[in-house]
Amino acid sequence: MQHTGRVVSILAVVTLSASLLAACSGSMPVPTPTHSQRPTVAPTVAPQAGASANAKAFKYFVEQGVAAQGLHADTKWMLEQLFAAGFPSEGAQYSDPSTAAGMKADSTTVSIEMAGQCLIAQYGEASGSVVTSLQPRLASGGCLLGRNINNY
Repeated sequence: MQHTGRVVSILAVVTLSASLLAACSGSMPVPTPTHSQRPTVAPTVAPQAGASANAKAFKYFVEQGVAAQGLHADTKWMLEQLFAAGFPSEGAQYSDPSTAAGMKADSTTVSIEMAGQCLIAQYGEASGSVVTSLQPRLASGGCLLGRNINNY
């Protein structure tokens, strides 16, 4: 019987402790983090700084264009948006929105050349999003290679 009394005492202590913890946690509000909605500020393009320094701005403006026009945003329109943001038009290239067989391309590409480097963006159904990269200028000139590549 002494063993049973000890079990009852332990259960009473555990129950009392649990009740106290529940009472304490119930009376103290739990802070919730607040996230202020700050408007996104468009990055500034600094053409004299080169391609590497402008890579984030390039991605930002292409993503904004895709958000506005969808994954099939016209490549000429996209380049015009980049020029309006401050990117140079000299050396800009783009791919055709259709294949050599006349079918709608599953992705399109735009590029901006800055100081011997290329900012390249590809978007469309193939990737499902905007993919950007920083590459050296091709030895043959320009940033993009292929039959369906156009100079702006």
